[in-house]
Amino acid sequence: MRVDFYDFFCIILYVFVLLVLITFLLFVGVTIHCSVFHNRLEKVEINENFTIDDKNDPIDVVYTWVDSKDPSWIEKKKKALGEITSHGSIDNSNKRWINTKESHEEISLSIESVRKYLPWIRNIFVVTQRPQKLPQNIIDKFNVIHIHHDQIVKSQHHLPVFSSHAIETNIHRIDGLANKFIYFNDDMYINRHMKRSDFFYYDLPIFRYYKYFTFYVYYISKIFSIDEKFVKSLVYCRNLCENNNFYLLPCIHHATPITKEIMFDAESMFAKDWELTSSKSFRSSTDIVPIYISLSLAFRNKKVVILKNDPIKHTLMNHYIYAPFFHNSSHLICVNYMRKNKTELLRKQILSEKETQPASQQVSSLH
Repeated sequence: MRVDFYDFFCIILYVFVLLVLITFLLFVGVTIHCSVFHNRLEKVEINENFTIDDKNDPIDVVYTWVDSKDPSWIEKKKKALGEITSHGSIDNSNKRWINTKESHEEISLSIESVRKYLPWIRNIFVVTQRPQKLPQNIIDKFNVIHIHHDQIVKSQHHLPVFSSHAIETNIHRIDGLANKFIYFNDDMYINRHMKRSDFFYYDLPIFRYYKYFTFYVYYISKIFSIDEKFVKSLVYCRNLCENNNFYLLPCIHHATPITKEIMFDAESMFAKDWELTSSKSFRSSTDIVPIYISLSLAFRNKKVVILKNDPIKHTLMNHYIYAPFFHNSSHLICVNYMRKNKTELLRKQILSEKETQPASQQVSSLH
């Protein structure tokens, strides 16, 4: 009996060691592959004498936001869901809509971080569904301009929409928007002082993409797929890009610099899919992901740059953890899910003054 137990223990140990070894080899393989893929992409060496302080070349910020606790919005959404009975599957996720005490807490803190750390930003536009708007004190304090969906969509028949992809297909049509702008979701924050040249290198947006996510998009997804609308839409966009001889490079989920010109270029190339995405009330697996595909096309057209040794640090958290020692060095922070009892800790984290980084870590700020 003791021998049987020993044999069983050895089998379990061997299987465990084998799994660990396989996992390690896969990790090493993926890391090497993604590094090789990344090294093949054309990158720009940072010019330490570069400066961009031209106030006559404005840069704006655009947010997309919804007050998901608004009874009117809830009723519109229920009605739209009731009318779309032919769709077998709709992305109707409520995963992160009701995370805080007030619907505007996340975006209000994000806007405050922009005004504190990016004082060179001209206008802040918040795109939302009519008649929603932020509290008047937030509007007045931070000089916020509201833009409603009906002011930017090409066809009023597309409204109402509850898909971020549909809304994003129209943000470059905001009246008065600067050609250069930085796109935010309401859960994205600036965590320390940054300069224009941390987002734009001369006239070109700095493109920061998920190096390791490309392995899923280009390889794993061809073996098996995740049954989630956003992920499936990435695979759909990958196919569109491959058919036009360029890579889909998913950008990091943080404040993203882009231009109106870049988005109009993508809209022109993918006109049919762009229009279809704009017309869908809810996400689908055949959506264009507007920001991703626009920047990927722009990289092929040399209208954005990827930097060598980019000094900008970013932190993406699924749930917020108060850990200043780890997070204070980050320039960009995104928190997907915010618990009500964590909002004050996040505010303290974001708005506290950070120590100035050593000159060796400020390569992009030597101007």
